[in-house]
Amino acid sequence: MKILDMTEKEAKQYFLKSSSYCSLDLPKYFDFSNLLSFVDTEIKKKQLSKTTLKKSRFVG
Repeated sequence: MKILDMTEKEAKQYFLKSSSYCSLDLPKYFDFSNLLSFVDTEIKKKQLSKTTLKKSRFVG
């Protein structure tokens, strides 16, 4: 299934899985689940429309 065909909930679940980011056979210690869990928690605290990127040397 393509991302654009997913519902909002399906897309969120897809992007909160570590396996969605890398198809390489990495060692087990490359686990991004803690980071993704943190991101999920932070996203729940705010409305996406109120989230902005702060100006930095990386963002124009």
